[in-house]
Amino acid sequence: MSNALMYKTVTPSVTDQKETLRLNKLEQSLRKADQQAKFLHLQAEVESLWQEVQRSRMNH
Repeated sequence: MSNALMYKTVTPSVTDQKETLRLNKLEQSLRKADQQAKFLHLQAEVESLWQEVQRSRMNH
């Protein structure tokens, strides 16, 4: 009976490949936006800490 089973190689269609490519690009874009947001948050935190250091120096 195993001879009766036929295996067909499934290849993604051009539409599927384009959709996968589109989703990959979207995922990359979201990752980049997330990294930029994290960077801006850290940059603001550094600026805040630097201002605190400067205020501390002025008070001593």
